[in-house]
Amino acid sequence: MARNPDAVRGTRIKVALALLGLLIGVGLSGIAADASSADVTDPVLMAAGDIACDPLNGNFNGGNGTLNYCRAKSTSDLVSGSDATAVAVLGDQQYACGSLAAFQASYDLSWGRFKSMTHPTAGNHEYQATGGLKTTGCGAGNTGAAGYYAYFGAAAGLPGQGYYSYDLGTWHIVVLNSNCGNVACGPTSPQGQWLQADLAAHANTCTMAYFHHPLFAVGGGVATIKPLWDMLYAADVDVVLNGHVHHYERWKPLDPSGNVDPTNGIREFVVGTGGEDRDTTTATDTRVESFNQTTFGVLRMVLSDGSYSWQFLPESGYNFTDSGTASCDPPPDSDPPSQPTGLTGAADSATQVSLSWTASSDNIGVTSYQVLRDGIPVGTSTTTQYTDKTTSGDTSYSYQVVALDAAGNASTPSDTFPVTTPTAPPPIEVLRIPVSQDAHVNASTPRQNRGTVTPFVVDGSPNIRAFLRFPVTGVNGRSILSAQLHMYVADASPSGGSVFRTNGANWTETGLTWNNQPGLAGSAVTTIGSVTAGSTRDFDVTPAVTGDGTIDLAITSTNADSAGYASKETPNSTRRPVLVVTVQ
Repeated sequence: MARNPDAVRGTRIKVALALLGLLIGVGLSGIAADASSADVTDPVLMAAGDIACDPLNGNFNGGNGTLNYCRAKSTSDLVSGSDATAVAVLGDQQYACGSLAAFQASYDLSWGRFKSMTHPTAGNHEYQATGGLKTTGCGAGNTGAAGYYAYFGAAAGLPGQGYYSYDLGTWHIVVLNSNCGNVACGPTSPQGQWLQADLAAHANTCTMAYFHHPLFAVGGGVATIKPLWDMLYAADVDVVLNGHVHHYERWKPLDPSGNVDPTNGIREFVVGTGGEDRDTTTATDTRVESFNQTTFGVLRMVLSDGSYSWQFLPESGYNFTDSGTASCDPPPDSDPPSQPTGLTGAADSATQVSLSWTASSDNIGVTSYQVLRDGIPVGTSTTTQYTDKTTSGDTSYSYQVVALDAAGNASTPSDTFPVTTPTAPPPIEVLRIPVSQDAHVNASTPRQNRGTVTPFVVDGSPNIRAFLRFPVTGVNGRSILSAQLHMYVADASPSGGSVFRTNGANWTETGLTWNNQPGLAGSAVTTIGSVTAGSTRDFDVTPAVTGDGTIDLAITSTNADSAGYASKETPNSTRRPVLVVTVQ
């Protein structure tokens, strides 16, 4: 490619002086150092898109344009006499149809001055074959961007393709065709397969791609080119340049889904500022770091080894600029972490095994560990510990650990750690046994039966007792962990009462009176304090329940303020007494 003539001339002069110093034996170490520095001068890429008006456009003005239109001559003057090593034109170089006649009559007068160092990409106007009266060369003869390929020749890539790549300094640069309706953009298309092969063959630290249509643009990008972004992102491409939108945008590094990704994201520049006209929008986007829609100009990029810098150069008379520097993403990490060591652990229970190990090392950093049980992944950990809570009792397992880094590289699995879990205890079951009979009896009316009354009452003055019967089934010889008499409080009292077992005398709900009540057996099983109306309370009656069979309980009170509880006759079934027995 051709470098700027002045820069090349200066380099040659310095080299000649250094050689002359060596020939005459004079110490020209300073000049020699300058010459060496000149040899490694970083290349400069000048870029813009959406450039030249149709020569029949009323604002063309002999190629000089007017104040707000057809400024191709003004923007090309920023390239002329600069230190540009190469020129990237980002599509829609020529309006309204990119016919050969239009290129020759308009573009060639301005940006055509740098044709020998230009690496173009096709825009949608290059493919346009229809237009109004004030268009040049619009017709079937421009089908397939014929004028574009004819004007740029081999520099534009093969007709029908338009994608190619080149190197600039230490950078690899990929030029794509984003007219996906003309040249398919999917990963299995010819362009997609070529792109993946080209990126795989050029593992440069710094890589750039450019094409006409942006995936991201303030006000909306072009979604059809996302497959290209997917492939570029997967290959750690650093920079994407686009046109199409007629203003300037610099985006934060993004992944293909538009998420900000400072580590691996691609920085996109939209440079549709070549001079044709301006687009305006009121939309905003917090992911955009720099935005301007009032200034034509050119993006100047210095492509250094491992980094790049940028500067937006405005046309004469305008002040907007944007500049900065950034490092390239490093080449993909292919070094796996070291093997984890010291894997040990213990079976805490039938259903839990705890593991620990010594940390692995990695050239970038370990991000997680994958835990294998009998060779199958069962979980991950970001520390050097893991608890497997999915084991079964009385079972032997073999564990290994694999270290992973951010690139997905996996270490050699650790040595195996065998462990056998203890026998699992029997399962716990909760039995809910509804009351089958309940009644209360009153010493002041000793012959009266109150078996169907709700609520039932316990009181110390007069002396009122309640009796409840529960037919316990389902224990089946298992251990009783707890038994709770669950009741709904209908009337509050400072004393909820005391629960006793009865002496076993038979009684019926409709026949029970104070005079024929069963006796109390032993001391109180439990006593409960104050109860609040509208609440539910549990009496712990575990000692009274020994297994399957009929359980008869009596509730008494010595407090003169009676407590009332919903009986089995209450209309709300959820408030009826229940014996809750937990067995194992």
